[in-house]
Amino acid sequence: MEEDKPPPPRRKSPAKNLEPAKMREDPDIYLHKVQLKSTRIAERNIWYYRDRTGLPRGPCTITTVRTCFINGIVDEHTLMWGNGLGDWVPLRNINGLGNLLHDPRTRLLKWLNTTFIYPMEMRRANRNKLYEEGYARTPVMKNREEVAQWKIAREDRLRSGEDGYMLSLSMALPRMRRAFAGGFGGNKGGKQQQQQQGQPRSGRT
Repeated sequence: MEEDKPPPPRRKSPAKNLEPAKMREDPDIYLHKVQLKSTRIAERNIWYYRDRTGLPRGPCTITTVRTCFINGIVDEHTLMWGNGLGDWVPLRNINGLGNLLHDPRTRLLKWLNTTFIYPMEMRRANRNKLYEEGYARTPVMKNREEVAQWKIAREDRLRSGEDGYMLSLSMALPRMRRAFAGGFGGNKGGKQQQQQQGQPRSGRT
């Protein structure tokens, strides 16, 4: 008789009666979190960049990269490399780095530099002057055809060994004679230079 009794009912799990929780985040919130995380990583990373001659420069902190961006040495098309990247990547394609270089303060400084401090006309005049003095090999190139011809000739000189990669970008910057002669302590440095210029050096008559 006991074998004919039905088995006791099974207890139902309370989880089945609950509505499924939202497992997916809002896309806008997710992208915002990714951007913040990428910006923090890019700010702490160590960067290298290739100059206009193809020579790698670095290592650089984000402060140095920002200074190069303000002065026009680095732009959106510059090839960059940092920890976590498998190859050289254009700056515009690195997530987080563009946010650090397009903040309002950096954009204002870049605009002031290119408009008032060292505009393009002054850069071209400085380049032509260096060419006339023999410090630069070529003057300012006027169109893309001249740039393409220069690149072809540059590659030929590199293959033949006539040219090397060790070129400096300092020629593109203005020559500041006696810049910051007074130092950070006022005109003390300038006075010392005047005194040294007025006095003969030891060992000479």
